[in-house]
Amino acid sequence: MALRDGPSARHIAPSRGLAWIGLCILAAVLLLSAIPGSSLGWSGVRLVAFLGAGLVLAGTFRSTALAGILLVGIIVCVEVLALLAPGETAARAWDRVLWSAAGTLTALALTILWQRSPGRGALAAVAIVSAGAFAWLLETLPGSALTPLSGKSGTLHYTVNHAKDFPAAFRIGFNLADVSSAAALDGLPEGAKGVLWTRNGYNSTCTWQRDDASLVELVHQVKGHPKFSGIYFISDVPRPSTCPDAPQRIAERTALIHKEDPNGRTFIAISGGYYYQEEFAQLAQSADLIGVVVYPCNTKIGGCDMAKIDERVGRALDAGIPKERLVPVLQAFGQACTIDQKNFYLAPTKQQLAEILARWDVLLPPETRPFDMTYSWGMQENQSCPSLAMLDGSDYPDLQSSFRTYFARMNR
Repeated sequence: MALRDGPSARHIAPSRGLAWIGLCILAAVLLLSAIPGSSLGWSGVRLVAFLGAGLVLAGTFRSTALAGILLVGIIVCVEVLALLAPGETAARAWDRVLWSAAGTLTALALTILWQRSPGRGALAAVAIVSAGAFAWLLETLPGSALTPLSGKSGTLHYTVNHAKDFPAAFRIGFNLADVSSAAALDGLPEGAKGVLWTRNGYNSTCTWQRDDASLVELVHQVKGHPKFSGIYFISDVPRPSTCPDAPQRIAERTALIHKEDPNGRTFIAISGGYYYQEEFAQLAQSADLIGVVVYPCNTKIGGCDMAKIDERVGRALDAGIPKERLVPVLQAFGQACTIDQKNFYLAPTKQQLAEILARWDVLLPPETRPFDMTYSWGMQENQSCPSLAMLDGSDYPDLQSSFRTYFARMNR
């Protein structure tokens, strides 16, 4: 009674039921987001958190306008801080603003409904929270129809040469595995999918290592598999300069895969370096997805030339390939311990890797890329040593933790 007799009486009129619901929602979202490996992304966190905050304010203040003003003030402060966070991109921040605004408007609508009819307001709040929880649960189930094949933009991370060591890469955040059979798909951990390596062709030799009949049989074995991504890796660094018919042969292989698996997508990785500047233009229409291969760090310059990334992506875009088809190929290897002592490529430091990832994020934003590819998890004696499996801070820089942080931030 003393509260109602005071000067604040015209503003404060507690509705304990509404405030308690809001507090429970806030507590639940904080607990879920704190669970290691939780799939509750930052967009979902913001939507639900602002819904809970709106209900708390609505249960505290009599005036809907005052509650709305306070809530808008909170959202503006939070989103400005998010936009200024290190490594944040404007596109990702605005995506979060939209989800937060959706939560805010929902909370305000519930506030108005609650003040007009507390019973209906309570039922609406419970229904919204229950529906959101149910949708989130369905999305986290393996093979859920609510989880699209391509996943959320920027959330698919592919690495190669891991053999049976993929679980270690998976713990860091890689969720696309390098596989070559249906049996390999069966062995993947829950939450991971496989990219099918169909063996190479039109690189050093102008033929396919796997003939069409064998490929068709393999396609029928993997298509529709719950752990298959639908991506067929059909050629690694094809060379039209060595094999002039490479663009046509690769396009024919893409057409064959489309015939046998209409939902499948073919992927090739293109170098397009100084001596091969025409490759992107020559191969632009040969496959669905195009990997942009550029390793900026080498011993010749004793560091990393980030301008090479801009140059290589520029060639791909100039060839008319849209960003939505381009896959960044990230450098996570050196050649200090290769058996033939090539020692040309240099494993980046943690700071250099941060700069590499930031440059790729600007040129091919996570929101638009089909996935990203990291070369290489496993060691190849003649090509990649140390590889990312070795870059754990023991004898070489700890790039594994850098990738773990990068993937976690991207998935928020």
